[in-house]
Amino acid sequence: MQGRSGREWGRVERWAALGLVLIVGVAVASSGFLMAAETGQPGAATAQDLSVWGQIQAALDRAYALTWPMATALAGVGTATMAAFQMFKDLLHVRREFNRGRVRRWLELRAAAKQGINVDNAQRSLIRLATAGDTEALYSLVPDKLVGQINAAARMALDSPKGHEDLISCLASQADPNDLAAVLNPPSSPLASASEEEKKWARDQATAYLEAKNRVATHIQRTLDGFQISLDYQWTHWNQMCALALNFVFVMAVLATNSVRAGVWYRTDAPAYILVAILGGFVAPVAKDLVSALEALRGRKR
Repeated sequence: MQGRSGREWGRVERWAALGLVLIVGVAVASSGFLMAAETGQPGAATAQDLSVWGQIQAALDRAYALTWPMATALAGVGTATMAAFQMFKDLLHVRREFNRGRVRRWLELRAAAKQGINVDNAQRSLIRLATAGDTEALYSLVPDKLVGQINAAARMALDSPKGHEDLISCLASQADPNDLAAVLNPPSSPLASASEEEKKWARDQATAYLEAKNRVATHIQRTLDGFQISLDYQWTHWNQMCALALNFVFVMAVLATNSVRAGVWYRTDAPAYILVAILGGFVAPVAKDLVSALEALRGRKR
């Protein structure tokens, strides 16, 4: 499923790049028509410069004049939208609620694979072991750190399974049932007065327990890796869709405002506005990543 999602994102990015190429192509073609209209002859240059290179330079100048306003509009709309969206997410703690819902749904899906698991107890154990009961601190983390804390909580639960059986069973619901049963019932140490045969049997049991524990821990690690990939993709996809929607609403609002002021609806300009709105949605995350990189660089210098 993740591979398919990655391919879908690749197609979206390729379509965005194709759209930009089409914009430049249309601009270059339009510059040729403008030159022809000014000179009165298709493909002809001005009397001052009839060389091929002069015609190419003139076409590039006109293409620049046509694409520059669109490029600035894309950057401006995308940056403004992402800034407003980021402020909205920070003020309303959108990431925290997003992570809370996704973790809960993920635990429920894991618990559905095995009967007898109490999801509420599993979630309480997770929060208690991961952040000492601080729910907001756990769910406010970015995906990699959130999954890292869940992994740390799983390790602690495996070391001391008593009271955390629901969490272990939930995270390892698809592991080997015999391994899971061995982890949930660790062997006790032999008494000092035990015979050599009993001590040997206890050592064999301890070895089997450690092997089962390692297999369950590996299974949980792979499960968490898959959850991190899914969570990161869902968060990025949700941000992208919201950026596209906000860009579209913003541009359509500007178009409607200008139309009301002018007293006429500019139907011929609507396709250009829609194109700027859609492409601006792809520019907005890039602007956000650039700002984040600059902040990280500045923090490194300190």
